[in-house]
Amino acid sequence: MTTHPTFDANALGYGEWVPDRRGIQRWVPTPAEQRPPQTLEEAVERMNADGKNDREIGDELGISPRGICHVRRRLGIPAIPQQVAPKEARPKVDEVAVRRLIQGDRPVPTTIEEREQAVRELTELGLIGRQIADVTGMTTRTVWRIRKRLGIRELDTREDVA
Repeated sequence: MTTHPTFDANALGYGEWVPDRRGIQRWVPTPAEQRPPQTLEEAVERMNADGKNDREIGDELGISPRGICHVRRRLGIPAIPQQVAPKEARPKVDEVAVRRLIQGDRPVPTTIEEREQAVRELTELGLIGRQIADVTGMTTRTVWRIRKRLGIRELDTREDVA
């Protein structure tokens, strides 16, 4: 049983050497739909059809997700969104970090959820935006954005402008 000495076709996945009726090795090519992709476009198209998103395709091919996005858009293929962890799997708010924010000792780094909690609690204590910003070390603009996101209003908004 001899195979071609310089070409391992099995490693490339394009076919295989199969003995015929007389025992002679013959090359049997793999059907086109089972062959590995020849171009980047074909690879992206096939992997996207398999349900992989840009990041997964990029990791497998060694290309940035942004580059994969350009190829996918050029081909007119819709994006597959990344799987986001369910809310119960996400990290909870660290109450100690929130307490330190409220007391003026800003732990680094804090998550947006921890900052939102601190703004909510300080607003309930009657502090205005500028005071919250001074205590937590945030800018007044950040406090304003968090309040807007949470739907929190204060009585005198003139104090909040900085």
